[in-house]
Amino acid sequence: MCESATDADARYAERREVNLDDVEPLVALPDAVIRNSVPVAEVAGEPIQQAFIGSCANGTLDDLAEVARVVKGRKIASGVRFLVTPATQAVFNAALRWGYIATLMEAGAVVTPATCGACFGGHMGVRAR
Repeated sequence: MCESATDADARYAERREVNLDDVEPLVALPDAVIRNSVPVAEVAGEPIQQAFIGSCANGTLDDLAEVARVVKGRKIASGVRFLVTPATQAVFNAALRWGYIATLMEAGAVVTPATCGACFGGHMGVRAR
């Protein structure tokens, strides 16, 4: 798995610490990109028809590695469309080398070209409901 690191001579304007136990996970709801997320607890148990991972917001190698870890040995539920978009071609190539792309596809994901667009209906069109 890839691990992020800074340059040895990196300088920071400030440093902040966040207690992740105090951060509530959010989920984005369909039909809008901006101001359309809610705490996961509000929608827990609701069936989904579509999931999207990737693009500029969460398409890093680390993100794809984590998603592959979660779906490894599993299948996407019948009737669920699962799209995965690497952030860049370099991320796609690395995910391919590490086996993440194969794991995602074996689970039933559709892996798209590296791009920005599916979340807001760019070149891939608006995601179906």
